[in-house]
Amino acid sequence: MRSIVTIVVFNLLLDLFPMRTASRWWSISQVFQLGSKAICNHAAGLPNFELCRKNPNVLISIGKGAKLGIEECQQQMKNERWNCSTVPRDFSVFGKVLKIASRETAFVYAITSAGVVHAVAQGCIRGDLKNCFCNQTELRGKREDFVWSGCYDHIAHGIEVAKFFVDSDEQQNDARAKMNLHNNMVGRTVVKNRTVVNCLCHGPSVSCVMQTCYRSLAPFSAVSRHLRGKYDNGVLVIVDQKGEK
Repeated sequence: MRSIVTIVVFNLLLDLFPMRTASRWWSISQVFQLGSKAICNHAAGLPNFELCRKNPNVLISIGKGAKLGIEECQQQMKNERWNCSTVPRDFSVFGKVLKIASRETAFVYAITSAGVVHAVAQGCIRGDLKNCFCNQTELRGKREDFVWSGCYDHIAHGIEVAKFFVDSDEQQNDARAKMNLHNNMVGRTVVKNRTVVNCLCHGPSVSCVMQTCYRSLAPFSAVSRHLRGKYDNGVLVIVDQKGEK
């Protein structure tokens, strides 16, 4: 796993590239409670409207994930000058702040991408989503006293959906797009790496002869705290006019 959460680009160098409005996909967090029909109508201008038409519940989970990421961003930043504030009825949710390549922008991208992975994986676990895959084959661990059990692929499915949907907003190949894609990836990776292993004993309680172990999602608050730590140690990367480090 890469050890940094942010690629923060000098604004002066960023001015060499065409500016664009901040991503609109966060606005789904404001309407997902209205149901699949409303969210699909709202998603008509988004890159993956076809995804909503075929599987609207996925967009609902994405909206939940965006809201989860925004709320945790506000929780982590509540004592800071910038507190991850949002702008009501603004399609970009955060207003103009994300037009600037900054540490705060990097954190928003990472934590909301993580929120989508978390929410989609939870949707799979609850059975709310179709097309979730599950490997039910038991795999024996390196030791002989436990076996892996349950589904291993719910988080992988969440990562796949988040990458397909969230990353699709970055169509350009400039420095800012690379920054956003990097931080999207960091958010996804942290959710994957912060999974919790739970084990159940079988046999006499005092001996625990055999254990069945399975992976589960960590609470999202643990994910957001980990990302906040990376925000505090963010790395500034300088790029040239080609968008190369």
